[in-house]
Amino acid sequence: MPESLVDALFEKEVGYEAQAPAHDSDSEPEGEEEDVQVEKPADEEGQEGMQEQEQVAEEVVQPSPDLPQPKEGQHPTHGRFLIHPECCARVEGQRQTCSVHVSSPRDPNFVSLPLLQPPPPVPKPGDPPPVISHFCASCGRKYEGEEADTVTPPSSRGTDLTDFDCTKIYSPQPQDMPAAEFINSLDITGAISAKARGKELLVAICNNETRTNFAFRVHFGMQGHLFWMPTKMYLDIVSEPPVPRGEKSFAFRIPAKHIDGPVKTGQLISIQAAFIRPKWTLVFVDHNVMIQFHLMRLSDDFQPADLNPKSTIWSSLWSATHGPVFGQEPEAALAALRSWRATFLATGSSTTSILQAMKTYQKAFNGSGAQESNDQLFMALIHPQMPAKLVCTSDILFDRLVKVLCEFDVKRVELTLPGRLPYASSNRPFYMNESGQEKYLRHVLVFRRKHVRITAEQLREAHGMNLFQPRAIIQADGRAILPKGVQPDALSAPASLRSDRNRVQASTKVANRRIVMGKLKGYTPFTAQPAKGWCSASSELVTVDMAHDVNDTTIGLYSFRIFVDCAWTTTKLKAGEGFQSDQWRRAATVGRSKRKRPSATTIADHDKARKKQKQQASELKENIEPVDLGTGVMTRAQRRQAATNIAT
Repeated sequence: MPESLVDALFEKEVGYEAQAPAHDSDSEPEGEEEDVQVEKPADEEGQEGMQEQEQVAEEVVQPSPDLPQPKEGQHPTHGRFLIHPECCARVEGQRQTCSVHVSSPRDPNFVSLPLLQPPPPVPKPGDPPPVISHFCASCGRKYEGEEADTVTPPSSRGTDLTDFDCTKIYSPQPQDMPAAEFINSLDITGAISAKARGKELLVAICNNETRTNFAFRVHFGMQGHLFWMPTKMYLDIVSEPPVPRGEKSFAFRIPAKHIDGPVKTGQLISIQAAFIRPKWTLVFVDHNVMIQFHLMRLSDDFQPADLNPKSTIWSSLWSATHGPVFGQEPEAALAALRSWRATFLATGSSTTSILQAMKTYQKAFNGSGAQESNDQLFMALIHPQMPAKLVCTSDILFDRLVKVLCEFDVKRVELTLPGRLPYASSNRPFYMNESGQEKYLRHVLVFRRKHVRITAEQLREAHGMNLFQPRAIIQADGRAILPKGVQPDALSAPASLRSDRNRVQASTKVANRRIVMGKLKGYTPFTAQPAKGWCSASSELVTVDMAHDVNDTTIGLYSFRIFVDCAWTTTKLKAGEGFQSDQWRRAATVGRSKRKRPSATTIADHDKARKKQKQQASELKENIEPVDLGTGVMTRAQRRQAATNIAT
């Protein structure tokens, strides 16, 4: 058991922390770049078009009086939290966007909020009459017919308040009001601070002037994300009523003047919530409307410094379905894994794969989603199809997995320690940052990758376990053994392992495989065969790398729909999208200079010219389809020549 890693964590005292920008309302965020100055066309018509665009960009929007306005004399670091009910999930649905935390009046950590009337449960055919009960879907707990505890003193219940339902009957009378409207009626204002633990984010809004402290526990679902934008831009977007998006949801239309990319008619953004400051606004966005907010009112003496694992309120801030992480609570995370191991050995199914168990049981694997679980299993040299019971039975496999989980979480935390990134990547957020997306994907090891980079040490250990032997069968201890009478394939050792070579490569590329287990997909470069009794699955080579398929994934900072729609591609250039005329085109970065993007009319129809255009665009990657990205095969001289061709 990697006890030394746990001890080292206590010495480092690393953790997740994210504070909102503390700059003055009249200044730009730290690290903000200046606006790109676009060259004006020489012709008169182009000058008029440019002047009109500049005037639109600088205009002061006068939104509806119903929209939130920065109050006169407002503290420069304070803002107001607002829910957009029209972009939230339907009130009559099963999955609610907003919920309210109600606690006991004797709880020193929270202030009671009204118990909102939940929608009546929908009975299924043949089911007995349902028992109406108040429950907290965000906390994952449900109590029916529980009596109020008016005898037991609070101290005897212990400090772990997550063992209790957050909507016990200690609340006032239920309010006939949707949760989103109730949250807006509270007029929550103050300074913002945040803390993350695994898949959950805790956003605290504290106001020392009014002595009110609120906190939102946010779960982002599959496509939820947040980013800053100028408040004027936000007010301009929400000044118009939302329009239908699909059959059930609504979204705001983004004016074309705010988009740095192909201007698509009807480009939409679904804003569920916003923290509005005088200069900048933090928006919570989810294209699929799966994001959830759980409101808690904290005690009057709460301070943002209390958002740490050593505080008494820490354990009650998080949902019961998500456990501790090694970067903050190493001992608690190790205990949660050991508890899961004992529970799964007693009650778990023998056909449940270790990948499925890691994604499902977030009490022990908090933060391990599809990408993280596949990468962690690869680092631990464990096949994703392997039954979780075998991993729990083998001390070697379990200890190896725990060690990887600890190191994986610590390395993610250490990435943020040297320095903090600017809070806003640009004062015009609607663009596709190809460079940022590419840098993030360097940390994705096997998930949806066409090839896997494996170090010489990992490769040596994997070959020693026969994991790259296609005819070998993986055993209960994780090693693969050839069946009796079966000869190994005539595979030569990789160059990085041969003793007759002087130069040893730090890493080498191997082909990656997709393991399809029903709706679950695992990824591994190991070619050894699963044993009998494992869950049924099919295997296939990965033919398209996720870096070239950003439309079908949400891995990375800029792989969300709102940014992908802003990407420049050859197809969009051919269609002439994004250009109001041939004379007005936004500037593009080519090397260290600013040049105009190539006009769509300059791309010839014949294949030779189109092929040449792709080579010219290699230095300007946002101008080509993601599947065409191939700058790695060009020499430095070729890239320099490509940049020169674009400039001329």
